Amino acid sequence: MVRLFYLIVISLFFSPFLISHAQSPQQLYENAEARIAANDPTNVLRDVTTSCDQNYGPACDLLGQMYSIESSVQDYAKAYGLFVKGCNLGDPGACEGKGNMEFDGKGTAKNEPAARQSYIKACNGGDTLGCYYLGTMQYNGQGGGTDLASARRSFETACTARNAKSCEYVGWMALKGEGGPIDFSKAKVAYQTSCDLENPGACNMR
Repeated sequence: MVRLFYLIVISLFFSPFLISHAQSPQQLYENAEARIAANDPTNVLRDVTTSCDQNYGPACDLLGQMYSIESSVQDYAKAYGLFVKGCNLGDPGACEGKGNMEFDGKGTAKNEPAARQSYIKACNGGDTLGCYYLGTMQYNGQGGGTDLASARRSFETACTARNAKSCEYVGWMALKGEGGPIDFSKAKVAYQTSCDLENPGACNMR
């Protein structure tokens, strides 16, 4: 899932809205991604908007990111609506974005239970950050009851996908026996992985 740099995103809103060539929604999105990677914002907003309008979930997620970024054209309400649409279309990144806005109360009322459900959808769809955020909510009892066993599973999933903070949580929970048995070997491996992923807080726990 593409995460845009600020300057690239801001420049997209000044691209001309020309008529798109006949391409599938997926082609429009993939071509736009390629131009972003090449630092060429030409018609990116136009093509991503068209792709989302044609119900391509990843495009709705990307468009939501564009409108949620801090800039003069920022529109949280519009971004939230795009994340909702993308999530409903089955895009896990959009579900994560939806959860982020529900958790922070941006573009919609703050709603931690809704955010937790959005992160469940994101994590089940393979979104690494969705699993990490879900794990923190399950661990801290946000948006529902504390569920250490589920939190440990969520962190393990995200750690396997090389999310450094999730690996640190896995190490801590394995060391303390939270949400499962004490496992010193697993704790050591998790802390080492987190440290290798440049999370300095885990390096002293190896």
